[in-house]
Amino acid sequence: MSFIGTNLLLNSTCTIARSTTSKNAKNQKVKAAPATVEANVKCRLITKKKTRVIDGTVHTFAESVLYLPFGQDVKAEDVITFGAETYSVQFAITNPGNSSHHVEAYLTDMEV
Repeated sequence: MSFIGTNLLLNSTCTIARSTTSKNAKNQKVKAAPATVEANVKCRLITKKKTRVIDGTVHTFAESVLYLPFGQDVKAEDVITFGAETYSVQFAITNPGNSSHHVEAYLTDMEV
């Protein structure tokens, strides 16, 4: 897809933040608060409602996929801010279908 087409599809922006880990004096891993990796990243968020039957009960949930420009740095556990909502990246597919077109990040809602 052309650059113009991608810009039309990625019609919103988001912020990507990432935590780092270090070790304390007791050699225990300590996770820092997420720091912004990049702001104003072109994106598009698609949320689909899905249902599943678990033990005879119907459960409804949302699956959110964030589409980003090809080559965008995004990793599992990154924090995405999209408008007033905050999400955690479950996993990212950096080149779906070997298309060299976009990145897909599968998200989970976060309580802030």
